[in-house]
Amino acid sequence: MGIKFIITDHHTLEIDSKNKLKIPPCDFLINPQQKECGFPYKDICGSLVAWYFCCGIKINIQKVYQNPSMLFHNDIQNNLESIKMNNTYWDKDSKAPSAMQNVKTTTNISYKKIKKKANLYVSNLADTRMEEFLLLVGIAIISDVMPLNALNHTICRYALKNFTKSKKSAIQILIEFLNCKIDSQALGFKLIPLLNAAGRIDDGKIALDFLRSKSILEAKQYFKKLKALNMKRKQLQDEVTHEAFEAIGRFKQNSHIICAVGDDWHEGVLGIVAGKMTNDFKKPCFALTNINGVCKGSGRSYGNIDLISSMQSLGHLTNRHGGHIGAVGLEIPYDNIQEFINSFRPVTRNLEKPQNILGILPPNLVTHELLHCIELFEPYGNGNPTPKFFLELKIIDYRRTAQGFLEFKLDCGQDSLGNTQIIKGMFFNSQYATYPFRCGNILHFCAMVAPDMQISHQQQYRAMTNRDNIMLIIEGIYGI
Repeated sequence: MGIKFIITDHHTLEIDSKNKLKIPPCDFLINPQQKECGFPYKDICGSLVAWYFCCGIKINIQKVYQNPSMLFHNDIQNNLESIKMNNTYWDKDSKAPSAMQNVKTTTNISYKKIKKKANLYVSNLADTRMEEFLLLVGIAIISDVMPLNALNHTICRYALKNFTKSKKSAIQILIEFLNCKIDSQALGFKLIPLLNAAGRIDDGKIALDFLRSKSILEAKQYFKKLKALNMKRKQLQDEVTHEAFEAIGRFKQNSHIICAVGDDWHEGVLGIVAGKMTNDFKKPCFALTNINGVCKGSGRSYGNIDLISSMQSLGHLTNRHGGHIGAVGLEIPYDNIQEFINSFRPVTRNLEKPQNILGILPPNLVTHELLHCIELFEPYGNGNPTPKFFLELKIIDYRRTAQGFLEFKLDCGQDSLGNTQIIKGMFFNSQYATYPFRCGNILHFCAMVAPDMQISHQQQYRAMTNRDNIMLIIEGIYGI
């Protein structure tokens, strides 16, 4: 058909048995991971690659159409024949509500008409402001846990700063849904799982249609679907996580990785399950579903282990695999699983330390001033980890949540009037849900200081005189 096929990607390219890169069949591959690529940042997400590609298209089309002779001088006949063959041309003057309806049919078109339509098209293109899409690119960077290098950090910071300024119907619905300060924690723990739920267990187009909604009413309809899918995703995730921990004993594990394999697990939640296993076992973990002797799933890295490089020597065992430093997807025959586990050897890189603990934090310094100081360096994530502190606070009370997490009420000292200041601590490790903590005992732990996401943005401003809107996200408890 004469159509050029272009692939944009950001994943590390596979290496074949001859130590050569596997390039997918296409006319053009746009991927910063290629050795020949001169782009200064290799670790960027697929959305950012696509954004740069669209920027390039816009810039070059404008250059071409600003000098019509470039388009028509040497290729007038070819362009005319192409338009006649397709029997269509673009009509920007049409009042049709959708872009596709602006494509009009013609059987007799002249050079002047082509030129007129081209000029109108370029005028419309010039009105497109590419920076408006950076809000969504910033969400994608956080979602894909990209290293927050200078480029990624700048885009994410722009996205967080401009989130509440957006007039898009979908974003307005999300602001109402979050109902808290917009930071990387709010996006990572509340918004992104909601948007990703559609692609994980149904059709990602639902999330796309939501983001493209033209009205609040339309956005609400799609948002309702997303919430229902996210609830279903949580249920599936809990079920598969429970089964995955029980399935670890199916294979003899080695000291480097954990691999859990189950029958007919939902593929859409396996990445999350692998991440939960990694957090618990402190080593790379894989969660795979076995369907008729072929296992598919995801792996998540830990610490300074480069997971995709660790996989390169195991390509002969897999049908296919791909990914990057922190996460991979793979397909592997069930009969190769044990050899895969036995053969896995971690490749390390000089990355950040697994823990970024700044020191011991006295109770009197758990204040809004500290929280504000921490927020100045947002967004946090891969490459710019949230600061963590050691704390020793007395347990006033605690409860187990419906999700199996622990919520502590901790004694954070006294205010100027001698009243006890209570601060909430959340521990999201369900392994300790049944541990018999004792009220009155001192809890030794490592935590991040964060705004309480369960308190609305308006309530946070009203609570600036106490610590009601501050919470401690507990990473680890010591001495138990």
